[in-house]
Parts: sequence; C-alpha cells; structure tokens
Amino acid sequence: MKMRLLWPVLALLVLPVAALSESVERRTAEQWLERMISATRTLNYEGVFVYIQGQNIEVMAIAHRYSDGHERQRIYSLTGPRREILVDNSHVICVLPDRQYAFEVSRFDRSPFPISFPRELSQLQHGYWFELLQEERLLERPARKLAVRPRDDLRYGYYLWLDKETGLVLRSALVDDNKRFAEQVLFTHITIGGEISSDRLAPSERSQAVLNSVTIEQKQPLSSDSVEPVWQATQLPSGFTQVMHHRYNTEHATTTEHLVFSDGLATVSVFIEELQTQPLLVGASRMETVNTYGVVIDDRYQIIAVGEVPLKAVTLIAEGIDRLSLDASSD
Repeated sequence: MKMRLLWPVLALLVLPVAALSESVERRTAEQWLERMISATRTLNYEGVFVYIQGQNIEVMAIAHRYSDGHERQRIYSLTGPRREILVDNSHVICVLPDRQYAFEVSRFDRSPFPISFPRELSQLQHGYWFELLQEERLLERPARKLAVRPRDDLRYGYYLWLDKETGLVLRSALVDDNKRFAEQVLFTHITIGGEISSDRLAPSERSQAVLNSVTIEQKQPLSSDSVEPVWQATQLPSGFTQVMHHRYNTEHATTTEHLVFSDGLATVSVFIEELQTQPLLVGASRMETVNTYGVVIDDRYQIIAVGEVPLKAVTLIAEGIDRLSLDASSD
C-alpha cells in the first residue's frame, strides 16, 4: 500500500526532470544551428559539393571569404550548363554564360547558399522544431546530425550534418511529405580556414564578358504612386509572412503582381495577372519537390502559387488571395 502511494509522488518528481531534459535538448539543437549560421557567414572556406534532386546530380564548387565585415562568395558549376552565383554582401548575381544572361537574386536576409537559413532562428519557431541527433563521420571529420522537423503538413523538413569543429554544414537533406530525401547537398571536399584570394572569388572570363555586355535583368516597377499592393493573402500557413511585393509590366503590356511569402525556410511566390487568353494553369502541377497551383477568379485574373512546399500549402495560399477592397471600389 505504501509503495502504491509513492508512485504519484515519484511521477511528480520525474516529470519536471524529463521536461527539463527536453528543454535542454532543444536549446542545444538551437545553439548548433546558431553556430552553423554564424560559421557559414564568417568563416573562410572553399570546396566541392554535389547537389542531388531525384535523378539529377550536379557538381558545384564554392569559395567563401569574410573579412572586416565584408562577405564575398562565388559558386560555379563543374557539370552541365555553365552557371555562376556571385555574392557581395547582400548583392547576389546569377550568371548563365552559355545563354548570355545575368539576373539579380534576392537573399531575403538569409545565410548564403548552399544552405539557406534565416539570420534569426526565432523566425522558425511557429513552423519547425529542432532535434539533436547522433554524431556521424563525413569527409573524415566528426559531424553532428540535426533534424529540423515541421510542426504541420504544410512544409518540408530537413536533416543537417554540421562539422563538429567549426559548425559548417557538410551535408543537408530535404525531407518531403513522403519522408524521402528529395534533395541533398553533400560536400565531397572542403578546406576550412586560410586565405581566399580575390582571384578565387572573381567571375570566370566567360561570365565577366556577359556582365560587361548585358544589362542585368531587373523587374521594372511601376511609378511610385502605383506600388501599393492590390492583392492580399487572406489565409497563410502558420509562421508565413509576406516578405516581398513587386508590380511590373510584362512584354504583353499587362501588369503582373508578385507576392512572396516565407516562414524563414520555405518560400512561396504568388503571381497575379489579368487574363489575356486562356489561363496558364488551373489546378495542381508538380516537379520534384516544387508544387504549383493555379486558380482563376472573377473570370478575369489568373493566380498562380509556386513553392518548394507540399501541394496543400500552395493550394491554401492561392485560394486565399483576394483583391483589396480599396482597389475593388475603383474599378
């Protein structure tokens, strides 16, 4: 009888310890991720990594330098079509030399590729939770495996393998809604520390020739009195907020509104355009981990949402796009 009376007391003693252990585990995982974000930005490193998506495998080289608060990075393809990504602090340019084409890329205040994380982990708390897993060996270096797990079925999860000595990410895997490794980035060689010469960060001759001969593409915004949003999202997955808005004229003299929503990791773009002919897409389309969903409203506007998120998420966002009432009253 006395022993039975003791069980509730023992349970009360054990539960706080278990909760405390879980809290410490969570903080430790967050500390590893904070270390990764800092290391990715502030360390000098260069190496070769493979990017795997389905049956597609690409090999890329990377060189990164940080000095006196100035961050520079160059990524270039070693297989397939020539491509280069040039980072100078928040300025990012992608060059496609074979196509004589270059364009700017938005960073959304994230750490640089090959793993794109928000600067502040607090942005992820509504959509993900973190778990510290076992230690493994990569490139003959001890690495700690972490899980970034989604809190719902509206986003994908990740596994990360971080260098134990420096915190740099040596491997990452995106886990899709079928619990498969849908995308992976894996370093095959990396050198951490030491000097990175300016030559290693300069574009190739082919890319420099493109940069010298073409105008870097930028969407041309409308006049300043027309930049207020015309459309809004009435329903978003938890943690998603609008991070960008553009309105620009297309080649067909129509106006396209572009809204971008992000939870810190996943990003969904929404394009709204007045119909000129038949709609481009009604319903769902999928390519690997990228889902697209299109709707037509008022028989007049095409709305397309696209992002590397489950279909349920782009469907929710696309079907929740609506016109602002102040614009509707002016029609």
